[in-house]
Amino acid sequence: MADISKRLEKAEKYLQKGKVDSALEEYLSVLDVDPGNDKVRHTAADLFLQINRAEEAAALLSELFDRELALGDNTQASVTYKKLARIAPPKLGQTLRFAQAAERSGFKREAIEAYNAAVTGFLQEGRENEALSAMRRMAALDPEPRNLKRLADLASKLNDRQTSGDVFLKIGIAEEEQGRSGFSWLERAHQQDPENPNIAFRFGKALLDKGKIDEAVDALEPAGTAQNSLPEQRRTYGMALLAAHRPKEAQAILWNLYLKAPAKMDERGRLRGV
Repeated sequence: MADISKRLEKAEKYLQKGKVDSALEEYLSVLDVDPGNDKVRHTAADLFLQINRAEEAAALLSELFDRELALGDNTQASVTYKKLARIAPPKLGQTLRFAQAAERSGFKREAIEAYNAAVTGFLQEGRENEALSAMRRMAALDPEPRNLKRLADLASKLNDRQTSGDVFLKIGIAEEEQGRSGFSWLERAHQQDPENPNIAFRFGKALLDKGKIDEAVDALEPAGTAQNSLPEQRRTYGMALLAAHRPKEAQAILWNLYLKAPAKMDERGRLRGV
């Protein structure tokens, strides 16, 4: 430690005399002996920037960012990352880790921007699975239609049918809530994951509304017959069976629902005539 103190004193004297290069040699020699001295690493990085040696500064800042994140110092890591990004492109892994740290710290806008940069970089390098992972987080933080569509399209390309189906379903529901037709999105969701009960129900109901009875019956069957299906899903499937002139199958579903909640069933008159 005595040797380190002497080197630091020597570096300070060089700085007082304006000898930055000599001071840097002393600071770097300290890091050789004490690589965990981040205070010296910060000082050396600033001095490299001062004399326009950006490449060396970036290398030190990159090390600092990784170390600060490893220590759980998200706030200081964020400051270091921004300084690094001003002088050199951070590694994609660093951009992703910065996005995760920003998200944990509640800095939503910064997290979204970093996730977006990571997605773009991963796609440019053909690292599509990593891009999908980053895109999931970005869409969760900012579920605007453009982000959801990017996520669904990439998931579909990578044959992640569960993700693409869920996301196309969300887009379709959002379109309907805005007073627009969500049919095409529900159709795409069903094409991706036809066995998903929620997707099957929504798409089947949309087909039923369009008067496509037989198609609606086929689509609604997984939701209407699942062991854990909801009453509304079974009811819609039963009504589709009635519309398809399959009364006996409809009765087996709808009559049980009526017995459990007679006040909620408007079809009881039709059922008595089956």
